[in-house]
Amino acid sequence: MPMRQVGTGQNRHQEPDWLATAPERGHDWLYNESGLDRDDANDIAASNLKAAQKALDKANKQKPKETTDPFARKADRERIKREQEDAQKAVDYWTAVRARQAEVEAAERERLAAEQAERDRIERERREAE
Repeated sequence: MPMRQVGTGQNRHQEPDWLATAPERGHDWLYNESGLDRDDANDIAASNLKAAQKALDKANKQKPKETTDPFARKADRERIKREQEDAQKAVDYWTAVRARQAEVEAAERERLAAEQAERDRIERERREAE
């Protein structure tokens, strides 16, 4: 997982640079390599999605600053558009991470159900043989 430096001085630390990877890689790292249990990983994914959605909502509410300078107005519109696009990318990323985890959990439920069905079949055959 790529890492990035955040903070300054004694508050400087590294954190995952999520958006520098594909959502599948972020999912694999968060759920399989980070050392977190599933509940904590789910909380991290949910918190990141919530923060991304909040940033998108904020970006979507922005209006260009009033100005008499047409170039400043255009630059402000472009800044707002970039912020909206960046926030939408983050929302899409975390939505994909959560969707991947939902797929993993569905496959696990199917596997467990198939294993239980096989145990039930063996037990039924054993009882019928008696």
